[in-house]
Amino acid sequence: MEENKLKDETPKVLLAQGEDGKMKAIAGEGADGKLKTVDPTKENADSFLKIDTRNNALENFFKKFSEQFKNPSHTGIYAVS
Repeated sequence: MEENKLKDETPKVLLAQGEDGKMKAIAGEGADGKLKTVDPTKENADSFLKIDTRNNALENFFKKFSEQFKNPSHTGIYAVS
């Protein structure tokens, strides 16, 4: 029964309170170790840090990496050939 519950869960989006007092979606971690946050709008949905509780951390990392590789326009990562 517990196994079925885990399969039905949707990925979680982490939220934090921004310096302006408004809720922000966590997009990742900056080079300085601070959290990078974005406004939780539909336009920023691709940059949200999503945690899929059904997978382990390594699977989540590679899934996010693959998404970023396929659509690098909002990440600052560029494919050069």
